[in-house]
Amino acid sequence: MIFLADESIEIQIVQGLRQEKFQVHSITETQPGLPDERVLQKAHAIKAVLLTQDKDFGTLIFQQKRLTHGVLLIRLPNFHVNIKTGYVIESIKSCLHEFQGAFSVLSENEIRIRKLQFF
Repeated sequence: MIFLADESIEIQIVQGLRQEKFQVHSITETQPGLPDERVLQKAHAIKAVLLTQDKDFGTLIFQQKRLTHGVLLIRLPNFHVNIKTGYVIESIKSCLHEFQGAFSVLSENEIRIRKLQFF
């Protein structure tokens, strides 16, 4: 599975996932400042699950029906980046195959996975 990390994802998370042998593209490294719509288009074009902390992607997907191969919205605002990185890695490992074609939300106590009808 391929992931695309938008600019809201700390580089430590990207690096941690790469160390675990996940294929992760990073908007911060390649196209900083890219608008959200273009980020979502890029993720779809490369068949990647988008990693984000930006709730605006929910609007693009659910209200505007934009195509996606999946989104993982990370909602861990009070976590230190090192702890957040470990939590994200372990969560991805445990639910890896469920993120494709879904809008998922990772919070402190759960991972909510909602399959998309228009995937």
